[in-house]
Amino acid sequence: MNHNPQNDPEHYFEIAQIECEKRNWAKAKIALLKAIELKPNYALAYQELGWLIYGKFDSPEESRFYLETAISIEPKLGDAHMYLGLVFARLNEHKKADFHLKKAIDLSHYKGIACATYADYLAVLKNNHEAERYFLKALEFDPDCLPAIRDYGRLLSFEDRDNEAETLFQKALSLSDDKWSNHRYGQFLMQFPQRKKEAKYFLLKAVEIDPSYKEAQDDLNCILNELND
Repeated sequence: MNHNPQNDPEHYFEIAQIECEKRNWAKAKIALLKAIELKPNYALAYQELGWLIYGKFDSPEESRFYLETAISIEPKLGDAHMYLGLVFARLNEHKKADFHLKKAIDLSHYKGIACATYADYLAVLKNNHEAERYFLKALEFDPDCLPAIRDYGRLLSFEDRDNEAETLFQKALSLSDDKWSNHRYGQFLMQFPQRKKEAKYFLLKAVEIDPSYKEAQDDLNCILNELND
């Protein structure tokens, strides 16, 4: 009997991944919904759909539904807990956010990322001491964990620990010359009047990599206005 991919939920899951790589978010969503239609207990599809909706469709309540469904099917999905924690943080349900972000650290195969995500959440809440502790834990699990390196650098820059922060931003760039590493370093350099041209260089690189990166574009416009004054 020939295999029909049109009846295979994995086929649609793979299509969703391809569409995400192409930034075709609506098509990715349709493919994930089809995968779930064909396999109603497809926990991973619920997880990815929940995260896609949160990140690209700005609908935290809908995202919450799919992520909670994923966890009800497969309670040990570490990434689903991490994503759900971020959804609850967005909804200002901090007790639930804390629970799921910590649960993600216990369950995730990528503990560096899970620790860095929790650390960044703590930093947003201005709990800098605990945030630093979890950034350091993230780097113990994975010394090259880019989110930990970048966001720890930002935390240190807010605390005026500029030499330590710059070392981390430069390490991030050495690991990946991506839009986020360029943007974070450019943001850091903006605070020094004598380094605004350097800031412009890195912010411009971030925007060249991704012209739709609004936060980097806003910072670039700011530095250009300052240089033209």
